[in-house]
Amino acid sequence: MKIDGLYDGRAVQRASGAVAAGAASGFAAALDRARAATRVAPAEASPEVSTEKPMTRAERIRAANEAAYAEFREYMDKSPAERMRDVILREMGLTEEQLEALPPEQREAVEKEIAARISERLLLQAERELEAASRRIELAVRGVTVPPGEEVPLPPL
Repeated sequence: MKIDGLYDGRAVQRASGAVAAGAASGFAAALDRARAATRVAPAEASPEVSTEKPMTRAERIRAANEAAYAEFREYMDKSPAERMRDVILREMGLTEEQLEALPPEQREAVEKEIAARISERLLLQAERELEAASRRIELAVRGVTVPPGEEVPLPPL
């Protein structure tokens, strides 16, 4: 295959150099403008601006771990009913604060709905446990033993 045309390597270098220089200067200028726009003069600095040194990577990791641990402890300190209530509220698209802000009639209706859902879930859980116990007995009658701690195979729902 033959490609006709003139090729001047220097022309390509000049063109690519000009594009690169234009891009670099355009970016540098935009970066300088962005930095200048976010700078605050000492006289304009608000008292809320922290003068503390920035945290190191290790300090940021430690702080994130501590926050995650605190959140985990808060979750684990809740009773199973409180955790279930939180899940149901989330499913309903509400927070405790939003629930507290509702008018008394609406709040009562939502509380009743939450109680009904909790009861439904507890009943379903009890049914599953009863079914597992029945299945364990059925297997034992057939001579099949399921070691303690192992799940009893249940028929599909």
